[in-house]
Amino acid sequence: MAGAEDEKKMPLLEHLVELRRRLLYSAVAFFLAFIACFYFAQDMFNFLGAPLAEYFHEAAGRRFIYTDLTEPFFTNVKLAAFGALCVSFPIVAGQIWAFVAPGLYKNERQAFLPFLVATPFMFVVGASFFYYVLLPYAIKFFAGFEQPAGPDILPVQMENKVGEYIGFASSCPCCYRCWHASDW
Repeated sequence: MAGAEDEKKMPLLEHLVELRRRLLYSAVAFFLAFIACFYFAQDMFNFLGAPLAEYFHEAAGRRFIYTDLTEPFFTNVKLAAFGALCVSFPIVAGQIWAFVAPGLYKNERQAFLPFLVATPFMFVVGASFFYYVLLPYAIKFFAGFEQPAGPDILPVQMENKVGEYIGFASSCPCCYRCWHASDW
């Protein structure tokens, strides 16, 4: 791969054409990943709902609810978009790299490449840590605020909404508010 030190300068129009081509490849990769993820959205929902189902495995009558007619559909769309972003990220990052790398010197490319390779791996490690370690503890903590009924005491029982739980389980807790801020 040639670098900035041994290439001729490209005119602005050629840079824009190259950028358009890289963005088009990235958009197509995201779209194809979205279609595939939308097909598996219910399986993704069941996977993300498994820690909550395991926590309440002995409690009868626990279920997910939805209060808006379109909530399950748009939850599947959000899951598909989130999944497509994760699946297509290596392709998008590769396209960004292919656009930027020719303008870098050899030592700059060598310094940046390990980060490009490590990013998807570290994302998988972080997501796995959240799902298998932190999420069960978070569920236990937040479910601990339930209150049983008693004389002159109304019960406080958790009824998980489809969209809100998936928003919580598919993002870190600090980003949970961002998931609902857009409320798309």
